[in-house]
Amino acid sequence: MTVSVRRGDEPDFWAIAQIWVRSWQVGYAGIVPQAVLDGLDPVLRHRFLVERATDPDNDSELLVATGSGIDCQLTPCDAHSPVAGFAMIGPWRDADGSPAGDGAGEIRAMYVSPDKWRSGLGRALMGRAEARLDALGHAEQRLWVLAANDRGRRFYESAGWEFDGSRQDYHTGGLVLPEVRYARACDRQGSWRRG
Repeated sequence: MTVSVRRGDEPDFWAIAQIWVRSWQVGYAGIVPQAVLDGLDPVLRHRFLVERATDPDNDSELLVATGSGIDCQLTPCDAHSPVAGFAMIGPWRDADGSPAGDGAGEIRAMYVSPDKWRSGLGRALMGRAEARLDALGHAEQRLWVLAANDRGRRFYESAGWEFDGSRQDYHTGGLVLPEVRYARACDRQGSWRRG
């Protein structure tokens, strides 16, 4: 499969919202209560994306991946191909959501349509998100993943990320879900090193 990755924009928000919800419903089955997963609403995710895009304090960048076309290198080519995955990246944030100011970058969200899992699309999207964070000057990169999300953790570990020992609780819809932090860093020569 040839994967294209480009910057995401408002015309992509509905597809992103659907992928976000469907990925949770499939990927977190058995981790998050089924009633919560069944109640997820792409309309609310879409609203979140629109609000974020219009927030003057938004420091996130949205990348989308499609499963056709050529490698777009973050240009708006292949804009009519269906979105099959997305990543939201930006500077690392403290637990309260404020910028940490430590120079690290964060993959804040990354989801691929479940029908594209194990196709190489997620790996290509992850590589582009890492490269974009590096280009923005974030030599150290971090992300949070649900502690019980074994599939996600294996994916990150296979991409060279390592659990760095940090833990926190993710609060959503009255639930408290334990998360663990993964990290990777780039040395001065631009080569990725673990942990």
